[in-house]
Amino acid sequence: MINSSTRVYGLLGFPVEHSLSPAVHNAGFCHHHLNACYVAFPARNTEEAIKSVRALSICGLSVTIPHKERAFLCVDETDEYAKISGCINTIKNDNGRLSGRNFDGAGAVHPLASRDKSWKEKNICIIGNGGAARGIALYMCGICGLKKLAFLARRTDRPGFPAEQLAGMGAEITTAPLADAEAFISEKKIDIIINTTPMGMYPYIAASPLAEQCFTKNMLVYDIIYNPEITAMLRMARQRGAEIIGGTEMFINQAACQFEFWTAKSAPRKKMLQAFKKGLKILMKKNENTDGKNQIPGPGTGL
Repeated sequence: MINSSTRVYGLLGFPVEHSLSPAVHNAGFCHHHLNACYVAFPARNTEEAIKSVRALSICGLSVTIPHKERAFLCVDETDEYAKISGCINTIKNDNGRLSGRNFDGAGAVHPLASRDKSWKEKNICIIGNGGAARGIALYMCGICGLKKLAFLARRTDRPGFPAEQLAGMGAEITTAPLADAEAFISEKKIDIIINTTPMGMYPYIAASPLAEQCFTKNMLVYDIIYNPEITAMLRMARQRGAEIIGGTEMFINQAACQFEFWTAKSAPRKKMLQAFKKGLKILMKKNENTDGKNQIPGPGTGL
């Protein structure tokens, strides 16, 4: 029951009405019998919204598009990865002192590392060069110490692409246009492929950034899209014998990192996953009833 002692957490972003984070985090609070609730806060102005965190004693926030970079400038302290990436996706309020963290990288890497302990010795290729690709690459090279990373993208000269920053971390970076994917993957002997583009996301579920012949049975293929849970790319990779990872794991791992940062309690990942899947089904049903007009968050949008 919500009362004057309820600890309030929320999602800062715009738009946020279709976010699954309230269902996921409230499942965690319920599991631990915490007097806490999580709600979505649609806001356009980052600075004014974060002032409200102090003024209203909001205990913590998830931060998503378009606030991640500006929120980094509004908090009192951050960790190393937040400094490297220049953005945050989580805020914790300790009696008016705001701590910022970025769990995007940790959320993405955890499913990979849990399957392959030697992943840093493998040849890894990221598909895409947007915000999600940037965040994962900076975490892999800047925090995990990855020394070699390849990129496939429609444009390899996109502004903001951190090739020089990654090279400054001691990483060997190679890039190629997506049109040359099959030859590039073969030439570089790619072991792990990570898709960070929205290709294959609902409602365009037949799309794939790569053709079937790009995959081999010894690969690990990872798609950060969570709707559908098995994308066209993952389906083709599995048919070719590759191991696959879907984006649901990244979403839940980010949420779990946030939950533990806020509460100092172990995140009930199974309960959070159940809430996520239930919420996704409800959201999909709404989309069917509105001809797909509801917007479901895509890869790189955080929580």
